[in-house]
Amino acid sequence: MQTTDIGCKGNLLLSRIVGSRVILVPQLKSVPDLKPMMKKMVEELRQQGSFPYLIELGCSSYTGMFWLPDGISRNDESENILEITSTTGILVEPVYNIKAIRGMLAEMNHNPGRFQGRRILYIHTGGLFGLFDGRIDPLITSSQSAKCENEVFCWRDINEPPPC
Repeated sequence: MQTTDIGCKGNLLLSRIVGSRVILVPQLKSVPDLKPMMKKMVEELRQQGSFPYLIELGCSSYTGMFWLPDGISRNDESENILEITSTTGILVEPVYNIKAIRGMLAEMNHNPGRFQGRRILYIHTGGLFGLFDGRIDPLITSSQSAKCENEVFCWRDINEPPPC
């Protein structure tokens, strides 16, 4: 089997640090195109004596419905991440957390009476590694980003005034 160096950015860091075996597949046109590959992998693992559990992608099964149909973030989601993180200090990852938060905020905007006078608990489930894959870098470093101060200063000499 051919191996390749895919690095350790984002969720790959978590997968590799715990010793997971990562298998890359070709980029496919749609999620259903992946299903035959998944079934073949399950068959192979069963022949080797393992007991794999196939989790369907998207909303095609009860278990799969808890996974969002895609793991892709859009530019407006990246802007929301920057706004939420810079105003609250809560780190939000660009795939699943932001989609859950946007859904919660949409529900709060569409049905404000449902939440009025109540405390709202959002359970942050982690997944921060997606922040470190570079997809949000252009937004943070662009001059258009006025939502947070994102300048980096050098202060090398204590005798000079601090760059505050």
